[in-house]
Amino acid sequence: MESRLSGRWLELAGFEAGQQVRIEVEHSRLVIMPD
Repeated sequence: MESRLSGRWLELAGFEAGQQVRIEVEHSRLVIMPD
C-alpha cells in the first residue's frame, strides 16, 4: 500500500523529501517512523 504525505511539518519533524517511512497504529494513533 502506498500513502503520500507532504508538508513542511514533515521537514520540521526531521524527515526528508522522498524518505521511506513506516506507519504503525498504537493506541488508536498513527505513528510515523523512518523506515
